[in-house]
Amino acid sequence: MNLPRRARPSLGTAQRLATSLGNTLSGRAIDRLWRPAHDQLLLRFSGRDKRRLWIDLDGDRPRWTLTMEWPENPDRPDDQTLRLRGGLEGWRVEGVELVNERALEMRLSRGEGRRTLRLQLAGRYLNTSVRGDGLDDTIALLRDRPAVDEDSPPLRPGEDPESALDDDGWLRAAEVRWRTEAAWLAFVREQTDLRRLARDALKKVKRALMKIGRDLERAQGAEENRRRGDMLKTVLGRIAPGATEIEAIDYSAPDCPTVRIELDPSMDAVSNMKRYYRLYRRFNDARSDIEARHAQSKERHDQLEALLEKLSGIDSDTPDTSLARLQELREEARRFGVRARTAQRAGRRAAPAALPYRTFLSAHGERILVGRSAKHNDALTFRVARGRDLWLHARDVSGSHVVIPLERGAEPSHETLLDAAHLALHFSQARGEPAGDVQWTHRKHIRRVSGAGPGRVTVANSRTIRITFDPERLEQLYGRDEVREQ
Repeated sequence: MNLPRRARPSLGTAQRLATSLGNTLSGRAIDRLWRPAHDQLLLRFSGRDKRRLWIDLDGDRPRWTLTMEWPENPDRPDDQTLRLRGGLEGWRVEGVELVNERALEMRLSRGEGRRTLRLQLAGRYLNTSVRGDGLDDTIALLRDRPAVDEDSPPLRPGEDPESALDDDGWLRAAEVRWRTEAAWLAFVREQTDLRRLARDALKKVKRALMKIGRDLERAQGAEENRRRGDMLKTVLGRIAPGATEIEAIDYSAPDCPTVRIELDPSMDAVSNMKRYYRLYRRFNDARSDIEARHAQSKERHDQLEALLEKLSGIDSDTPDTSLARLQELREEARRFGVRARTAQRAGRRAAPAALPYRTFLSAHGERILVGRSAKHNDALTFRVARGRDLWLHARDVSGSHVVIPLERGAEPSHETLLDAAHLALHFSQARGEPAGDVQWTHRKHIRRVSGAGPGRVTVANSRTIRITFDPERLEQLYGRDEVREQ
């Protein structure tokens, strides 16, 4: 699967987004607003549909998507969040439309009052803003850029590639597609950041190796300094003040050659002799330490070069797996001294943390969440899953936690249960076995094991399903996931 770079939507896609959101949200009121990040809004609406509208201005492509998966929200709202809540909460959606081929506008009403929530799609200045009756001025999500950019070029022409889907199917496909793009963006950011850190560290190590190399050459030549001091001792009386060199006989050599010795003209004869003895002691005593430092620096140099080679070999076509691999490499780099800067550059937002799970779609279109690691299993089970959701795990072997999100009072279809059980086996130590047992229960019956590592749980009221592994079913799960993500 080749992931495209995030780009602005075409006119056809933007028009379909407006139509699908309008048909889905019309008549429903905004009953709560959050601001997970400085360039994000999260809106909850009245009604039975629990999906929230996530507005995200990060990157090159603004996002309006209905989702059941949203980021954590700050414990306390800031002043701008309170202003946005005052401008939007309690207002009912009348419709959503594409205006001037540049922006989406959600029309809102409350009694006789009228307001609009606008998302700028085109131009350099992406923003979301609220304006209308009862407001003294426009409330913008980002206050450091124009709320409206009417002079921007319009969106590029283009058709909606998924026009055959109904509104709900189109919005669900758009959510998966946008999450795929977010995973790609997180991968690129993580890869770029880690590569930069590794290259900076490698430059420092190379400079250190050059300096240590010079010291090592001096240490290896320490004996020559002692010999020069011995030769000067035999000619002290011949050294004139201010001399820059002197010839002396090397009686330690078999053929007793005459050697020319450099002198410091600012020193007298005895001081020049002592200087050579001092250099001998300095480098001879430190030789073992210099050699050890040289070996350590050479080892770190080789580790960093190997890390950069591994980074270059990671394939961005599978962003979830690749991002997990990058995070493993970051831990590896941290072990030999590569550290991220403590402060970020001004105005740059931290790369969003990867979700602790992969998302698959069952044959019936129901979501199945699969934990990425032991730490992510713990987050999926105890932070993401709700008590009524269905929880699965390969029996008696280590593996990923699998969750089927459920609405209140709902039960998954049999096909969805079989799909989830296959994923539980596939992402476990039972992978490759022809058959296996999978236990399942509701999330409310799962408890952490006190004092154990992340992901270790106890299970109550569980049932077991025996699965004869069907490779075709797994292939369909991956294929369906990829079709929705493209």
